[in-house]
Amino acid sequence: MGFKDTNGKVKLKAKYSNAGTFSSNGLTKVLGENHLWGYMNYQGEMVIDAKFEGAGDFADNGLARVCVGGKYGYINKKGKYVIKAQYKEAGDFADNGLAFIKEKDGLYGYIDVNGKYKIKPEYREAYTFG
Repeated sequence: MGFKDTNGKVKLKAKYSNAGTFSSNGLTKVLGENHLWGYMNYQGEMVIDAKFEGAGDFADNGLARVCVGGKYGYINKKGKYVIKAQYKEAGDFADNGLAFIKEKDGLYGYIDVNGKYKIKPEYREAYTFG
């Protein structure tokens, strides 16, 4: 995968096997040669090393879902954990500021950008708010 501008001019040559879309913070996820995910900027520079087993696009709140060691958490645009990788499963943050998470007991709930429960884990299924 690579990237073109709105005029069809190649901005970044196709060299990635997978990539996301650029977020409002100017970063996109890319699958590195090591088969791990990282994040690059508009210039094609890796600004967050490819070290994640899974990665989501950055939400408008500046956080992205990542997976390390089979557990999910959330990082900021500098690659620092804001919510540590601790969940069995997690979704991207929705416009309402909530993301679903799955705890080790298999139940789903919703957290805010501080990792605080807004809806306690008590459900067998959960999805990202639309």
